[in-house]
Amino acid sequence: MFRPSLGIFLLANPAHGEIPTQPAERFVDSIGVCTHFSYFDTPYGSAYERIKQQLLASGIRHIRDNYNGKIIDLGKAGIRATILADDSKPVSETVETIKKANAAGARIVAVEGPNEPDLFWVKTKKSYKNQGHEKGAAGIISGVTEFQKDLYAAIKADPETRDLTVIGPCLGKTYGYDVKSPFPNGSLTDVVGWGNFHPYAGENPFSQPFSYVGLERYTAHGSHSGAIMDENPYAFDIYAPPFSPKPMAATEAGYSAFIDGPSEASHAKNLPRMFCEFFRKGVQRTYSYELIDEWNKPDDRESNFGLIRFDQSSGADRFTLRLIDTSGHVTVIWKEGGKAVRSAAPICYGRLIFL
Repeated sequence: MFRPSLGIFLLANPAHGEIPTQPAERFVDSIGVCTHFSYFDTPYGSAYERIKQQLLASGIRHIRDNYNGKIIDLGKAGIRATILADDSKPVSETVETIKKANAAGARIVAVEGPNEPDLFWVKTKKSYKNQGHEKGAAGIISGVTEFQKDLYAAIKADPETRDLTVIGPCLGKTYGYDVKSPFPNGSLTDVVGWGNFHPYAGENPFSQPFSYVGLERYTAHGSHSGAIMDENPYAFDIYAPPFSPKPMAATEAGYSAFIDGPSEASHAKNLPRMFCEFFRKGVQRTYSYELIDEWNKPDDRESNFGLIRFDQSSGADRFTLRLIDTSGHVTVIWKEGGKAVRSAAPICYGRLIFL
């Protein structure tokens, strides 16, 4: 079942210049969700048809996933996909995979460079053009940079793929003002359409955690998106310079509703805030991690990021998230007990207002 969600309204107060007017269509197109449809031992595999219908009902148009056959089926239903390039294979194979898939009905609109290589290239001992784990952190950065250059060139050289957005690689470790991003400033500018970061709320080392409702490090699990994007804008300061002046995408972001984290009510309130705040700050697309809880483990943080609970077998129609384009603003409607509910528009004082 969908976790409860709240209304979103994008409104501009002409007395304040902070928020430029944006079409509702543009905001809706900035929302995506991460999926793992190749994880056959999770609900993505065992309950695919049901999850597919819930995704379609949500109004979310974009998914981010490794390439798998379900992307063709979802494309035929109108779902657009961002796929991660397989950095263990030649980039030419990624190009051919995209071409064949789109010809068969997929709607792959973007391709992403290596995912968190400072973690996974170390773990899998990966290299590219003799640059990688065997030469330490510097070797990995060199290898990833070379891979990204080749990926961008291959995508843009083929007339069937040149219109795709190429998204940059994203780091997995937390860097800061003392230990900066290992990618030099501007080193990836010419090989991306969008830069990339994973600004999970609660991961800001400059927001001091505090105790609340019995949780010693409450904000380490549940600080809202504004703490990252405004009060402590380190996510932009640290991760954007390698791609500057290209805009950023957040290919992973979100909240875990595990037993020691924020409640489902907090999860529901903060996700709309996240999408709005990131959009306000110019993030081209934000992909919530993730569509459904992969495992029924309430005490496991990694298993509870889903918009949909692991067990959707009972009461699955209690909450239905739906994005609706309206004149001048976007609303999220949710259904509770079979009754559709929509909030009234609030007064806006120069910033986004969240209900």
